[in-house]
Amino acid sequence: MDKIIKSLITTSVVSAAFGLAGLLFHLSFFGVFIITTIVQFILFFIIGSFADYLGQLKLREIETQQLKEINKSFIDVECPCDKKIVESVQIKLGERNTYVCKDCGKLNAVYLNATSAATNVPIVKERDVVKENGI
Repeated sequence: MDKIIKSLITTSVVSAAFGLAGLLFHLSFFGVFIITTIVQFILFFIIGSFADYLGQLKLREIETQQLKEINKSFIDVECPCDKKIVESVQIKLGERNTYVCKDCGKLNAVYLNATSAATNVPIVKERDVVKENGI
């Protein structure tokens, strides 16, 4: 609220200064005051809209970069050569993942394998389930 009041006071002071300057050219103080106030509101609206537009562009750019970073995953893999060198390789989902071993210089592929496992329920909870079902 204080910011709005300070902004209106500043706008009024600037408009009054232009109004007083207009008196030197035999112009109406209130006419110049009103025109200057309107021009200031229009300019601040244009500047604010432009700043919002630039902010939205920057936000979209940041979101795009975040999505790129989210898609980057690294995994430590061991080269199948005799030296078994461990390297960190970037994994990209939906693409063929390969890397060149720094030691032997061979091109290697990285294959991902997904498995599922049954969850374990604590015995105490199993007893509660058994009691609830009347078993």
